[in-house]
Amino acid sequence: MQMTNLGKRYASALLSIAVQEEKNEEYREYVKMIISILDEDDSLIRLLDSANLTKDEKKAIIDNVFHSFPYENVKNTLKVIIDNGRSRYIKDILNAFVSLSNAKDGISEGFIYSAQKLTKEEIERISSSISKKIGKKVYLLPKIDEELIGGFKIVIDDYVFDTSILHKIEELKSSLIERN
Repeated sequence: MQMTNLGKRYASALLSIAVQEEKNEEYREYVKMIISILDEDDSLIRLLDSANLTKDEKKAIIDNVFHSFPYENVKNTLKVIIDNGRSRYIKDILNAFVSLSNAKDGISEGFIYSAQKLTKEEIERISSSISKKIGKKVYLLPKIDEELIGGFKIVIDDYVFDTSILHKIEELKSSLIERN
C-alpha cells in the first residue's frame, strides 16, 4: 500500500508508541475499527475538516465519538492531526499506520477483488488459505470489481491469485485462439 510522507510521519509516531507499549496488534485492530467506521460514513471526516468549527470543537467531537474506545494515544494522535490542520488526511494517516504496523509484525497486505461484497468470514477463510500458500500472515482488504462477473482475484505484493470467471473466460479464449 502506498502512503504519503505526511501519513508516514504521523503513522510512524503512533507505531513507536504502540511498540513501546507492546500493544502493536491491539492498536492496529483499534485503528482498523476506526477506519471501518469512517468507511461506512464519511460525514465525520467532513465535519472535522469543516472551517466552521474551532479546533477545540473538533477535538471535543473526537472525545464524544470515541469516548468508550480504549487507547488514549490513538485519540491523542487524532487530536494532533486536527491541531495541525490535517483533518482531511485522517483516514490516509490511519491506513498508513495499519500498513506500518502490519509490516512490523510481518503481515502482508493485499486486496481481494470480487464482483459482490464478501462476508468477513469468507475473507478470513480466504486469507487463511492464502497465508498457508505463501507462508506469511495475510490481511486482505475487500474491493468490488463488477467486471469479474464471479469468483475473486487476490493481489498481494508480487502474488496474483485469480479465480474469477472473467479470468477463466480469458484463459478459454486464449486456448481457443492457440488451437486455430
